[in-house]
Formats: sequence, structure tokens, C-alpha cells
Amino acid sequence: MTDPQNRTDRAGPRPRGSRLATAVRVVVWLDTFAVLMQAVAAGRILAGDDTAVAVHVVGAVAVALISLVLVVLAVVAWRRRAATARTAGAAALILLAVLGQAAAGDAGQLGMHLPLGLLIFGGLLWAGLIPPMVRP
Repeated sequence: MTDPQNRTDRAGPRPRGSRLATAVRVVVWLDTFAVLMQAVAAGRILAGDDTAVAVHVVGAVAVALISLVLVVLAVVAWRRRAATARTAGAAALILLAVLGQAAAGDAGQLGMHLPLGLLIFGGLLWAGLIPPMVRP
């Protein structure tokens, strides 16, 4: 009989730090979704929906907080050798871009706010899709 206390998956035990690497991936995709919802809210603002402004402001805070969590997780994953230094660097750059974009939006600088939004979305897609970002 098999001992249930000593059971492993057929693929074997998970590599060290794989849960942390998975958490980084999940937060990247959560941040990506939050940024996408910001674009939806921005479209509603352009369509004349006054309530969308409040949604966009709350969404900006959510994106900033999720991005901060991403930086913390990425740095911890990097320090524990579950992710590359590039992962932590990309997360930090995304957070800086998010903060810059929020400041530009608050100042009404749409010429800076909109391109930064696209850059952030692209950066998050890149971080989520490029396999070397998380160590196997």
C-alpha cells in the first residue's frame, strides 16, 4: 500500500519556490486585468459617463496597490531564487510607470497619461508571457 503521508505527484515534488513564482504570475495577470478595466473605464469617460470618472480613480488606486504587491512578491521571489532579477526590475519599472501615469492623469496631462497606459499594459503582457521571467 501507498503511504498517504509520503505521497507526491506523478511529476515528482514541486521545485523550490515554484509556489512563489506562481504567485508572481498570478499577480502579473491580476494587474494586467486591472489595467484593462482602467481602459474600459476611460472609454466610458470618453463616452460621457460621469460615474466612470470615480470608477477610474478607484481603479487607479487598485492598479497602484496591485503593482506594489507585484514588486514585493517579485523581489522576494528573486531573493529566494524563484525568479530572475529581471522579474523584480520589470515589476519595479511597472510600478514607477503606474505612479507616473496616475500623476499625469491627475494633472490632466492626457498626452502623457494615455501612452503610459499602453506602455504599462504592454509591459505587463510581456512580464506575463515571457517564460524566462520566472525560473523553472
